[in-house]
Amino acid sequence: TVGSQYAEWFTFWQHLANAGLIEGSYSGMSGSVGYTDASAANVPKSKLNNSLWFVAHDATGGGTMFPVAVARHNFRVGGIVAGSHPSASIMTPEELWNIDTKLDDGKPGLGVVTSIINGYVGNTCASTAVASTAVYSLNVTGLQCMGFLSTGF
Repeated sequence: TVGSQYAEWFTFWQHLANAGLIEGSYSGMSGSVGYTDASAANVPKSKLNNSLWFVAHDATGGGTMFPVAVARHNFRVGGIVAGSHPSASIMTPEELWNIDTKLDDGKPGLGVVTSIINGYVGNTCASTAVASTAVYSLNVTGLQCMGFLSTGF
């Protein structure tokens, strides 16, 4: 049942906290709204305003919405969306580009640091939904990006 349903993306944080590897206390269960319902009770808050961390496994990868080319686990940081996983845009394209260029390749659809490059209404983080040719839309000043950090496993 919802609210008592364990999910790997929530027990992940609970296990880290129980082992003393991260600060906080997490329920390990989904929220009251749905299976993917994330809140500060089951995932850590981000330092960015009104956002949470989330971990998930993209089983297929490679779509235009999630540009991960292979199936792997990834850390996501996104704005709070009621009854769902953190998926609202919380950074400008320039902010995520700065992180991407420092840690990776500076491309929103390739590498270890990526963003949703298409799929959400109004998302203009990248120039195109084609992962191989997308570049960050640095002329856009609004919050249009959420970040992904792929683990490689």
